[in-house]
Amino acid sequence: FDFYKPYGRNPYLHSLPDGTLRHETDRCADAAIEFIRTNPPGKPFCMSVSFNAPHAEDTDRRAGFHFQWPASADGLYEGAGMPLPIRDDGKYFAALPPFLQEETGLSRERYFWRWDTPEKYQVNMRAYYRMITGIDHAVGRILEALKSTGLDRNTVIVYTADQGLMMGDRGLAGKWNHYDQSLRVPFIVYDPMLSAEKRGRVVTELGTLLDVAPTIVAWAGLEQPDTYQGRSLVDLVADPSETGWRGDFFCEHHFRRYNNWRGVRSERYKYAVYYDEPAEPYECLYDLERDPDEFDNLAMKPEYNALRSRMGKRLSSYLEAYPQGVAGWGPAPVDLAVEDYEKLLARKIKLQGAGPDAASARQSLRERADRALEQKIVTLLRKQTVPPSGDKRDYMSQAPYWWPDPKQPDGLPYIRRDGRVNPESRGATTDIEARGRFFS
Repeated sequence: FDFYKPYGRNPYLHSLPDGTLRHETDRCADAAIEFIRTNPPGKPFCMSVSFNAPHAEDTDRRAGFHFQWPASADGLYEGAGMPLPIRDDGKYFAALPPFLQEETGLSRERYFWRWDTPEKYQVNMRAYYRMITGIDHAVGRILEALKSTGLDRNTVIVYTADQGLMMGDRGLAGKWNHYDQSLRVPFIVYDPMLSAEKRGRVVTELGTLLDVAPTIVAWAGLEQPDTYQGRSLVDLVADPSETGWRGDFFCEHHFRRYNNWRGVRSERYKYAVYYDEPAEPYECLYDLERDPDEFDNLAMKPEYNALRSRMGKRLSSYLEAYPQGVAGWGPAPVDLAVEDYEKLLARKIKLQGAGPDAASARQSLRERADRALEQKIVTLLRKQTVPPSGDKRDYMSQAPYWWPDPKQPDGLPYIRRDGRVNPESRGATTDIEARGRFFS
């Protein structure tokens, strides 16, 4: 970047040199306005303003503080009754896959942080709306800066997000799952160069976040990189009658703290498979035209076997087209970087002992790591496949994973393969507490 100012949450309110506090949302807007005013006149630019809000402040779970709003939204919505989730009926919770109903799961855990009582729900939802209004206010300031410099007449503006949120819907919080509340995001385009008759329209074709980069590149008049998997939306926005647009898309979610799944969503149907479940894969199939609430899972109904088979084949075709490893990178480093917590606990027992089982487990771990390194598997952070020293053992010390300390009875604090202690686990007294710290 020519201009880069990173800001984060935890906390959202930042202490400034003069002793005052300023919200992360406002600081992002401040930086955007600074860039607009200092960018040389006539120089084209692409500016990304990435607000952390309205993400919760996970380290502060007090009602009303969990969603920390900026001062511009002080007092808003006070006393207003917030609408309940659309799918608040207990039947929607009962229709969830059984593993998503478990109270120890991430979606339920955070539901109890935020939404599990009427009072907590109202206080936190008002705070959440204030955070969103704070973003609206910040975006307004940025637009005024564009207008003051004359850039509002030839600057395309895109508003989008990285995922949806459950917000108590179905008795869940967070995202991560296959439901549309998680999958769908806003995508609003303001193009001052569009003719009047093409403005104010809703384009209903299926778009994905993979289309954002190709669209921006097309606006810039540049050549599309071969590695892009998305499609430019420019022609679709300009001419909604364009034919040959996608009829479905591939979606997936991999996360060490959640149930992994992949699926296909078309305009009418959605098919998703939670493929890592202990007993067998768990399938979900919905007719979105007949059942937009995704309440009735058709996957196990014999009369829908043909549809299930067709959607399953479509998913397989996507998996063949989009292999798990990118060419030149190798497969995902499951053994090194994304061991889930339950596997760590199971292996910790063997690693702690001094007998032949423990020695065998340690040797097995080393051998699997060696085999992976021979394939030059990179870490999840996409670092170099080989360290500057050229020593693969040195590479092990760079891998972003932690392992319970076999010398300690409870495995804490977690250590790296090279013996360094994970600072995030210091002070933790239980595995669950450590889990929350280094997997957050």
